[in-house]
Amino acid sequence: MSINNIKPTTPSIFYNNLIGINTKNCDLTNYEKTLELDPHNPIALAGLGEISIFFDRNLREAERLMNMAIKKSPNNPGIIWSYHFYLESLGRIDEMAALTLKGIDNDPKSALLHQVYA
Repeated sequence: MSINNIKPTTPSIFYNNLIGINTKNCDLTNYEKTLELDPHNPIALAGLGEISIFFDRNLREAERLMNMAIKKSPNNPGIIWSYHFYLESLGRIDEMAALTLKGIDNDPKSALLHQVYA
């Protein structure tokens, strides 16, 4: 199995949870498979962080996973998107805004980051 065949769906965890569709088991399996192939994959780490926030309500584990993801890929809009949920869940809005603006500085055409900032 190639790492390119595993397609974690980080933003979908939020939307699916929002509309009441529980994709935790499918996403969890994908992220775990990804981390078996690449233990430092930032998308998988961020995805597990989102699972910790939305399903497990474990902010300590979310913090650990999100910090690992953002350190590995600080300019990735998808990672910033996920990290935004973590910061928002703690009410750290100023940090969330600063992180998003830094991402926009690095990728001014990122519609995702502009959406996060709005």
